[in-house]
Order: sequence, then C-alpha cells, then structure tokens
Amino acid sequence: MTQSFADEPNKPVEIETAEPESVSVPIVRSPGWSMRRALLTGCIIGAILGSIFWGAYAGTSVWICSGLLTCGHWAPITLVAVIGLVVTIFFGAMVSAVILKVHRMSRVV
Repeated sequence: MTQSFADEPNKPVEIETAEPESVSVPIVRSPGWSMRRALLTGCIIGAILGSIFWGAYAGTSVWICSGLLTCGHWAPITLVAVIGLVVTIFFGAMVSAVILKVHRMSRVV
C-alpha cells in the first residue's frame, strides 16, 4: 500500500507502508471444571447464602422473642438455623452439580 505526499505541488513522494501480518494464536482449552471443584464451589456459595439467610432468621427470631413478655428457650431457634444452614450447603452443592452436568451435556465443542 502506498501513500502519496507532496512536498512541492509538482513532485509526489511515495512512501511504502508494511501490511500487518496475521498472527495466529493457538487456542488453549482449559480442562474445565471437575465435579469435585463444582461441589466445593456449590458448598461455599451455599454456606455464604445460608449464613446470610439463616443468620437473619435467627436474628429476627431473637429480636421478636426479646420483645415478648414470656419467651421460650433459644435452643429451638439455634437448632432450626443450624439445620437450615446444613440443608442450604447441601442444596448449593446439588445445584452446582446439576448445573455442571447440564453444561457438559449442552456444550458445543
């Protein structure tokens, strides 16, 4: 490709420009997520979301209970919150495993 620049109106100057070369970049595919990594990630996400939800449940229960004249023991509130947290962790792992399986089945290679 040449471009023309004139220093004087009657004398054109030609400058050669290099065409850009195409660079081939190899596509490196990662091995993807293993089932173990998906389950661990699901457990972590389930623990975080479960802690937020069940912590709010326990806090609200204690807050409501503290406003009553007669309130039961704190053990049922704690038991429900702990069981809910464990269920949420397992549910997070299960959802993560299902998402990984669906992704592997519907992936276009």
